[in-house]
Amino acid sequence: MSFEAAMRFVEDRPFPGRPRLHARRLAWLLARSALAPRAAPLPWALVAGSYGKASTTRFLAAIQRRLLDATGERRPVVLATKPPLRETTDGNRERYQLLGAGASDPRWISPDEFVAEVDALAPTAEALAREAPELGPLAPYDLRYALLWRWAHTVDAAFAVIEANIGLRDDATSALPSPVLQLLTPIATDHTSLLVPPSPLPNALEGLGDRAGPVWHKAGGLRSGVPLVLGRQDPQVERAVLALASERGVPEVVRRGPDFEVLARAPSFAGTSARVRVRDVELDLTLPVAGAFQVDNAVHAAAAARELARGAPPEAWASAVRDGTSATRVPGRLDVVAHRPLTLRQVGESAAKMQAFVEELRALRPSAPGRLVACATFLARVDEARSLPCILARAPLDALVVTRASEDGDAGDLSPLEVETLLAAEAPGLRVLPEPDPARALARARAEAGGDGVLLVVGSGLVARTGA
Repeated sequence: MSFEAAMRFVEDRPFPGRPRLHARRLAWLLARSALAPRAAPLPWALVAGSYGKASTTRFLAAIQRRLLDATGERRPVVLATKPPLRETTDGNRERYQLLGAGASDPRWISPDEFVAEVDALAPTAEALAREAPELGPLAPYDLRYALLWRWAHTVDAAFAVIEANIGLRDDATSALPSPVLQLLTPIATDHTSLLVPPSPLPNALEGLGDRAGPVWHKAGGLRSGVPLVLGRQDPQVERAVLALASERGVPEVVRRGPDFEVLARAPSFAGTSARVRVRDVELDLTLPVAGAFQVDNAVHAAAAARELARGAPPEAWASAVRDGTSATRVPGRLDVVAHRPLTLRQVGESAAKMQAFVEELRALRPSAPGRLVACATFLARVDEARSLPCILARAPLDALVVTRASEDGDAGDLSPLEVETLLAAEAPGLRVLPEPDPARALARARAEAGGDGVLLVVGSGLVARTGA
């Protein structure tokens, strides 16, 4: 089939509702195609949580690449992050990436590679509807992970770092063979309509409120017998995670605070420097990405790499951490894409990600050389979609240009005029400029920022439509 047809075969499927949210379809695909036993020897790390997953995944993959290079291992490292920067036919290739020997930047799966993997998997996928209709229709994420696992086997990967879909208890990744390490980034209130806590509420979840469901599904789905590297959490969430990890049979928990920590950080819109500690080693890091939160993700990855590199010389691990983090760019997470005005992209769509983004902007504002202007789209399908512009309006912006990349389907954005009306009541002091056409909106925002200012391009729809 053609590349476009292959991508439609994977992506043009409805997202299942709560009763159909499970990993049994992927388990069926892996068993029927004999992928599970063939690829079982592949060592891999699982990254789950509410935010910071994509950055942590990319930092860890870069560090692992350098550790493998130091040993002479030339097989690639596969990495999988979601959502992609551009949810388009071509942009969805970003879900499948690899770092070859000596590489600093990962490459996406090629169209030809993608077609070959889909052609090989399609007969098995079509058989599921006939032979196991009780499992429900295949979801896009079922096929994405099956294709990723196939591709990792095809390229003979030495290691893989894979971001979970949502949750862990019912997540598709729970059908994959056990990882060698699992990571939990901060857990917030994402996907609460799908990640529902049990009733009655277990003691470990008491007092968590809206976080109870996400904590139950993420920490309550940790793999037995697999060590955990636990990123920064609210103290109440951390207590719940530790209790659930113990119930799940997690043998070791490497924790933020006792085992690794950020000692100092100096963020700016142009990049971030930091001093971190992992076990008994202190390291100075220079990251080419903006935002103090990226230091948290980098030290999380460094701590994970330390666990994976047990037995290797400490100097090799330290060198790999410094080199890997200094070369890692994270598309769509405050990454610099242009100058005059200094232009950064941010595509996180949840309320938790938007709140974290605004907090970073407050910390970064003193380093802005001039005006701070945002041009934004707001995806209508996400939970609490109308809270997103209200959260962004709390940032220290000089102006907000609101546009819409699409009106229909899962990619539809909130109306610019609706957002303007909403913010007139919620943020009356902010200059809000609605512009329906994305290209004109971006041009207007550039003019508002001026050559010496900072322009923030916010929203996956805007990035996909304009290529900004």
